[in-house]
Amino acid sequence: PRELDAKSNSTGIKSLVSMPPDGQTVVLHSDESDQSGNGSRSLSSRKSSNRVFQFNKCLWSFDKDSSNYASQDYTYKITGEEMLNNTISGYNSCIMAYGQTGSGKTYTMSGSKEEPGLIPLVVDNLFDKLNFISKENELIKFTIKVSFFEIYQESSYDLLSNSTSSMSDKKLRIRENSDRIPFVENLKEFEVSSFEDMMGLINKGNKNRTTAATNLNLNSSRSHSI
Repeated sequence: PRELDAKSNSTGIKSLVSMPPDGQTVVLHSDESDQSGNGSRSLSSRKSSNRVFQFNKCLWSFDKDSSNYASQDYTYKITGEEMLNNTISGYNSCIMAYGQTGSGKTYTMSGSKEEPGLIPLVVDNLFDKLNFISKENELIKFTIKVSFFEIYQESSYDLLSNSTSSMSDKKLRIRENSDRIPFVENLKEFEVSSFEDMMGLINKGNKNRTTAATNLNLNSSRSHSI
């Protein structure tokens, strides 16, 4: 979970989720108010209705003053670094951000200028690692290509298309080749050689994403992006 914004804090809203320092447990606390409206529920019954969930790893980013607070750098170290090393070793790797609007997906993945998220941290370290490997062995060469598309209302659209026409002209088809490996037909790929090149394309794609206002976010992304 992410920190409450100023509006939520001013209204006295409290988190109903907590994470003990063990780093593997999430507790969903019951509402302290009586669900029936007459105050008949006992304290013991309210406590017993807490739900406890176990995971391989849990990161707590709700309160910066907590001893187990997970910063953006720590989140990268726990998740992004392993994925990046696996990718360089030749494995297909993926980080999936999934959750309710306003839960912190964009903050975790993109971050801010002051606190960059997983994507800029992975990109920055990608070029550092590849430059180091190339200097150690000049026979090793790397090519990095970027593509960026979104899935919206069961259709796919190229976010890096230069087309200024309608969405239908940016629409893509997902197909399978003769080996039954899925691919996105006519998806544009751009070769990059620096952090700035890659982040420039990612920022361009983000500006082209489909957004709409919701009760939780005035500019909520309405699509899945890859």
